[in-house]
Amino acid sequence: MTEPTPSPPSVWQTEPFRLFFPLGVLIGWAGLSQWVLFPLHLIQAYSCELHGFIQMQAFTMAFALGFLLTALPRRTQSPPPTHGELAASLSLLVTITAAGVVGGPVARQVMMAGYVGLLAILSRFALTRFVGAKARRRPPAAFVLVPIAAIQGLLGPVFVLAGPHVKGASWMYVLGRLFIEQGVFLCLVVGVGALVLPLVGGWPPPADLGSSPRETRRAGLYAGVGLVIVASLVAESMGWMRAAPIVRGGVVALGLALGGGAWRAPQKAGFHRRLLWLRCGSRRSVSRSRGWRRSCGWRRCTCSSSAATA
Repeated sequence: MTEPTPSPPSVWQTEPFRLFFPLGVLIGWAGLSQWVLFPLHLIQAYSCELHGFIQMQAFTMAFALGFLLTALPRRTQSPPPTHGELAASLSLLVTITAAGVVGGPVARQVMMAGYVGLLAILSRFALTRFVGAKARRRPPAAFVLVPIAAIQGLLGPVFVLAGPHVKGASWMYVLGRLFIEQGVFLCLVVGVGALVLPLVGGWPPPADLGSSPRETRRAGLYAGVGLVIVASLVAESMGWMRAAPIVRGGVVALGLALGGGAWRAPQKAGFHRRLLWLRCGSRRSVSRSRGWRRSCGWRRCTCSSSAATA
C-alpha cells in the first residue's frame, strides 16, 4: 500500500510576506493613530511608551517576520513555515497591537508576553534552518546577528517589567526599552541588509556561512558589530547619553555600507531600488542623532518612513 503524497505548501507558506507586510502597514497606522486622534480631542491622552512598543514590537516585527519566514527557507532550501507558526505569529502581532491601543499596566504585560512569544517562534524557526538537518544550504555570515537580536528581544521585556520593582536598578528599565526599541531591529537591519541590498541592487549575493575561511572571519566581524551595538545600549543606560549613540550609529553605518554594499548605488534601474538606498542613508543619519533620538518625534519619523519604504 503506497503512502499518500503530501500536499504541496500553500502560497501563504512559501510567501508569508503576503500576509505580514499588509498587516504591518495596518499596525503602523494603528500605532500612529493617537497622533491623529489626540489633536481632534477624540482621546484624552497619549502614551509615548505604548506607542513606541506598538511600533517596535508589532509594526517592525511584522516586516521582519514576513521577510525572514520567506527568505530563510529559500536561502537554506528548507521547509517553509507551518500553518501553526503563521497563525501564532499573526495572532500575537494583533494581540500586541490591541493591547497597546487599550493601554494600562496589564496591557503592557500582555504586550511583553506577546513579544517574547514572537521572538520564541522566530528563534526556533531560524535555529532549525541554521543548523537543522533539513537545510541544504547555510545562511550568509551576517545572519549571526539574528540570534543576537533575538537575545535582546527576550531580555528586553524582562528588564522593562522587572526594572521598576528592583530597588536602585533604574538602568534596567532603560536598558530594556533600548533593547526593544533599538537593539533588536538594528541587528536585524544590518544582518538582513547584507543579503537584501546586494540582491536589490543587482550585485552578487553573499556566500554561505562556512563556505570559506573568509566567510568565517566575516561572521566574526558581524558578531562583533552586534556586540558593539549591545555594549553601546548598556553604556547609554548607564548614562553615556552622547558617546554611546554616536558609536552605535557609526557601527550600523559601517555594517550597512561595507557589509551590505550600501556605499555603492544600485546597478539596476528602478525607483524602489533608489528608495531603499535613500532609506539606508536616513537610517544611518537618524541612528547617529542625539537629543531628538529619544523623543516620540524620532519614532514618528523612523516608523513613518519605514512604512513608506515598505
